Amino acid sequence: MKRRALGLAAALLISANAAASEEQSDPLVSVVQHYVERVVAQQETSGKIVVDVVPALTNAGLCQMPCPFMPAGQRMRGNITVGVKCINEQGHDMPRYYRARIGIEDDYIVAARDLMPGTLLSAADIDTQHGDITRLTTSNAPLARAADVVGQRLTRRVVAGAPLQTTMVKAPLVITRNSRVTVIARQAGFTITAQGTAMDEAPSEGQLRVRMDSKKIIMARATAPGEAVAIH
Repeated sequence: MKRRALGLAAALLISANAAASEEQSDPLVSVVQHYVERVVAQQETSGKIVVDVVPALTNAGLCQMPCPFMPAGQRMRGNITVGVKCINEQGHDMPRYYRARIGIEDDYIVAARDLMPGTLLSAADIDTQHGDITRLTTSNAPLARAADVVGQRLTRRVVAGAPLQTTMVKAPLVITRNSRVTVIARQAGFTITAQGTAMDEAPSEGQLRVRMDSKKIIMARATAPGEAVAIH
């Protein structure tokens, strides 16, 4: 058993030394690393950026005047491919390609418990976690601040521990469909108030249609529960 453990430790040490030697033998790794870091630094991204470049599996020979480039159509996060234009020993332009990963370590908001659609979120409904947000299985960026979540209305069911995204929350409604609405119209220094029925739902500052008691349909902007200002 002791001999087997020593053999395993030796194998791991050899593997680690081989990986380090492989990275040192490929000077383009540092070229690609610095290039990606410069490109990412130009993006408006919060959090800590972590860039890892995978060394080439084989030595492709001399690379004169290396010029890294980013193939079109890639998002600057997660797994990417980076090209390097090289002039080889024969003077030919021979591009090489490297795999890299861009991680973004940041805080993000998750559900503290199972939440149902329509829930008005409070501080007790959420937790804050920290990690690489590019590894989250989300189609949109997760919300990062409690202030972006508390007081908002949930639009779908969210299980405990799942990240909250921008598409999952909306401002709470102040006017619901078919509810009575007081509409205020301001013109030339005077104010007119009339009653109507909401044809749409709306959050604060949201627009909606209102069917006035006179049967006329107008556009209005919600300002408070049951109140709106006519849009001229």
